Amino acid sequence: MHIGSKRIVWLYAGLALVGVLVSLLGFVRLAGEVGHAFGGFIWQYDDVRGYSVSYDVPAYWAGPQRGLPPYTPLLAVDGQLPGEFAAIYAAKSPGEVVVYTVGGQFGIARQVGVPVERFRWVDVWAAYGPIALTAYTFTIAGFMLLRTAQNTSRRIIAWGMLVGAMPAFYHTHHGSISQLYYPRPLAAVMWAPCPALLGALLIHLALVYPHRYAALLARRWLLPTLYGLAICLALGLSFSYFGGGFTAVAAWQPLLTNASLGFMVLGALATVISGIWISIFQRKQVEPIERRQARILASAWVLIVVILVGTLAAANLRWPTPFGSLSAVAWLLPLGVIYAIGNADLVARLEQENATRADLLIEVQAAHELEARILNDVADDLHDTAMAESKAIEMRLFTLSQQLTNGTSDTSQLHDEIARLHRNSLALRQNLRRVVEGAKPVNFEQEGLGEALARIVGQLNAADAHTCYRLRVSGPVESCPLELKREIYWIIRAALNNVRDHAAAQQCDVTLACSDTQITIAICDTGTGVPKRAPVELAAFPQRQLGLASMRTRTTRLGGTLEFTRSPAGAQVQILIPRGNTGAAQ
Repeated sequence: MHIGSKRIVWLYAGLALVGVLVSLLGFVRLAGEVGHAFGGFIWQYDDVRGYSVSYDVPAYWAGPQRGLPPYTPLLAVDGQLPGEFAAIYAAKSPGEVVVYTVGGQFGIARQVGVPVERFRWVDVWAAYGPIALTAYTFTIAGFMLLRTAQNTSRRIIAWGMLVGAMPAFYHTHHGSISQLYYPRPLAAVMWAPCPALLGALLIHLALVYPHRYAALLARRWLLPTLYGLAICLALGLSFSYFGGGFTAVAAWQPLLTNASLGFMVLGALATVISGIWISIFQRKQVEPIERRQARILASAWVLIVVILVGTLAAANLRWPTPFGSLSAVAWLLPLGVIYAIGNADLVARLEQENATRADLLIEVQAAHELEARILNDVADDLHDTAMAESKAIEMRLFTLSQQLTNGTSDTSQLHDEIARLHRNSLALRQNLRRVVEGAKPVNFEQEGLGEALARIVGQLNAADAHTCYRLRVSGPVESCPLELKREIYWIIRAALNNVRDHAAAQQCDVTLACSDTQITIAICDTGTGVPKRAPVELAAFPQRQLGLASMRTRTTRLGGTLEFTRSPAGAQVQILIPRGNTGAAQ
């Protein structure tokens, strides 16, 4: 979790606990209604439509069963004006019929008789249970997301679920068993802020998920303006509920309500459009897991919009609404979203593990290739030095054997030859030791290329008193790829071996220069030089032929060029390697 996330989780838990306590207190209040008489439905009143049957009446209650579906206008109760429902029910015994005069089509009134019933625990659940369960599941799902959230989108979804749950927590205080009404303090605190805040959260979600719109988010004023507008709408609507007793204040309530609901609808549409746009038109710009999650969220928010906005619209337009079915979908939806996102995360982890395995296989293959290159380097070194010296000793021993057989050698010459062969054998042993040490791979992650080359130059200066080796490195050499540094190391090492073994030079200068576009290697020695009449071809220098051939092979593999030039006072090798072609080394 990021810094401060624990505090955010605790804040979420605190607000959720407040909502749960409010809901439970509502159920305690409703428990006191159990056993009381009621008419088999809940009525509501507004200044425009007058009295009517509430929109969230369960279909199996006596009212809807006897002909009082939701939104039915109520004109009279037992011949009296509506309003004293509780007093009328209290005077009736269970089973007695109450006659309601209701408005019909074309303004024709009709009468419907509904028996009085006792309010039961099952009625508590039918009227308020599914909505409360929706609030609990939304809250739990949001808490699960927030605790495991590793990005902004998950946190926004979590807070959106809590904000959406608050009106559902408030529903248990949303009237009595007979009358639907709005307790102003609770409506101002738990319902009024939610549409605007949910709209801001959804717009923010559309900006960061499934693809971050960096150009928009770079405008620092955007998010403060977005949430500032939402807070202004929330505070304005809350104030209209607190001050609803004043006509001037109450007059603003419809406008602020519609603005808040419109802001929420705008946010929902933004998330849906963003998800569809990314998953269909910008598929190549996001990872497959992001596309899957975009489709999941787009589908989820479509259902949420249908449930929330559709229910509110139906309630305002007095359309028949399958409120119970929608509630069932509503409380199952967050669990489905959590399950879908969890499966998507599992797929993402599996894909990441597969990608890691593929990377490991590539690394193993690269290690095998590196091992093969090291073996080739060892073979080149053995061929260039140890085998050549061993062949020379072998031929000289054969010559001495022939001389001894023919009796043509004297004792002094024999001693000199034996001494020379002894020196050559010591030199061969030193060369073999050098080859063995050279076969040990250089760990360029712990030792830089410049340090490795400086170490080799230092060893040559310590072992060869006749030649002074100097090294100069410039530019961002260490920023080169690992395999490229290995190739440069072996090229320069082969060149130094040539100078040591064949040049008889007093001085050798090695220059390694690196730029953003090119790598330049120059090896200059002041050795025996090259006769002016000799052609500048590798075949003209049999002593250096093999070493130069190895250098040229590596240079060609890197896409570079090697130039061998003669000088009266020595020789120079210049190698140019374009950095844009260094991928060949990898």
